[in-house]
Amino acid sequence: MFSERIDTLMNITKTTNAAMAVALGIVPSYISRVRNGIRRPSRSPELIAKSAEYFSRLDLTHLQKKSIASLLSIDKYPDNQKDAEKLIFKWLSEKSVRIESTPKELKNLNNSESYKDTEIYYGISGKQKAVERFLTEVRDSGVKQTLLLFSDESIEWLTEPAFFIKWKILLKEVLEKGNKIKIIHTVARNSSEISSAIYGWLSLYPTGLIYPYYCQELRGTYRRTLFIAPKTAVITSQSFNENLDGVPNLYVTNHDAITAFTKEYNDFASICKPLMQRFIKINPAFISLLKECGKQKGDSYFFQPVISDIGYPLESAGDEFYHIICMKSQDKKKSCEYLSKILKRLKSDEHYHVLISSDTYEPYSMCLKESTGVFVIPTETLPVSFFFNEENLTKGFEIYLKKKAVNASITDRDSVIAEIENFINEN
Repeated sequence: MFSERIDTLMNITKTTNAAMAVALGIVPSYISRVRNGIRRPSRSPELIAKSAEYFSRLDLTHLQKKSIASLLSIDKYPDNQKDAEKLIFKWLSEKSVRIESTPKELKNLNNSESYKDTEIYYGISGKQKAVERFLTEVRDSGVKQTLLLFSDESIEWLTEPAFFIKWKILLKEVLEKGNKIKIIHTVARNSSEISSAIYGWLSLYPTGLIYPYYCQELRGTYRRTLFIAPKTAVITSQSFNENLDGVPNLYVTNHDAITAFTKEYNDFASICKPLMQRFIKINPAFISLLKECGKQKGDSYFFQPVISDIGYPLESAGDEFYHIICMKSQDKKKSCEYLSKILKRLKSDEHYHVLISSDTYEPYSMCLKESTGVFVIPTETLPVSFFFNEENLTKGFEIYLKKKAVNASITDRDSVIAEIENFINEN
């Protein structure tokens, strides 16, 4: 039928009813009724001519051209617009009554589905647009759900500063709406990517709404992204090594497809392990593990954005200990008592180093024992603390904390002692 052919071309080219109505000089509701088989359209030469001209003038992707060429039974889509217009006009004018099969190119993408439930975003900017749409639709849906996230592709799309800020705000808003996140992290990344991932996700973990896992399998040559909101949509893509240029990111809203992708994700998750141990604040099990890690060999790094004795390692194996503190206080009296303890150790232990940081506020402390693991301790009234001991992730945290140490504003021992003494004397 003529209506099926129009519908197929509109699906391939992502033409909206409104755009098609403008091109043909008719109302959008008429186009909608035609596409749904409610209204039998006129097959006038004028209508067909306008339709052919419209589709031939579109700026098509390579895949769209291949799909239309398959419909027209030609090897290659014409480079000349007029030639394309004539071929489309001829195809629309033919009286064969039905399109019996979907073009091969569409089958490869949609398992014999049309483009109606799938949109394609290309390259890095396309992935950013797809992710922004994904999180916005989840946030605004009014339905609580658990997002299922996995990607071992390059995170170049995420680390662009302006988009990173937007992504973090949207993700926080999604969680504030009562949604949860199950994420399979790729720990077989380079140290720079691990460090970026830590910076991106760490402030969100203390909400207790994120459930991270990891798989020990190494990354292959082909990389995959699979972001699922079971009641909303799926983003999926595949790339070669680190190259995201021009990679198609499929945004799928078809219910059956979402169900199939969810099964695939859950099959993968079944061979993954929890990325961390979770503790309800600072409980006896947490303290016991902290002391045990303190006895292990290796240098220690302890970052505190607020002066507090919460999580202070009571044991040390005699290796170097780098204590990074910010001179911010919520309770002056307790802070002075704690700083007096730090000052005493600083003057008596040559392996204990205190570095004063001027970092902006962060909602967690971190305590790392080299080659053993890292503790993440909320500084606010947040419900959970964490312990990570996966090797690559621990190394990533180590790089993250070493960077904080290098960027500390006061590092000289005598200057640090003077700064702490001044704080105590003034308070």
